[in-house]
Amino acid sequence: MYKNEYRRFKRLKSKIKIFRGCLKDNQDGFSWSLNKKEAKNYKNMNYPGAGKIINGVIEKKDVIALFLDKGKREIICLPEKVKIIG
Repeated sequence: MYKNEYRRFKRLKSKIKIFRGCLKDNQDGFSWSLNKKEAKNYKNMNYPGAGKIINGVIEKKDVIALFLDKGKREIICLPEKVKIIG
């Protein structure tokens, strides 16, 4: 993470709501978004008419990285650390 990403990471809450645009068979991914709209855009771009949005929660201590590249807010984490909530 760059310094600005680390500063933003430190400000995250201890439990973080995250979103993932995916297909049914690849919902266990490493890449998630802090923004539902970004996840929806990803789904529509990569899986038009076939994808879905998954909502999850992860503890901050389990986040590997936060990337803010190109205006996106991407969380990298191990899939088994995400609690799916919808």
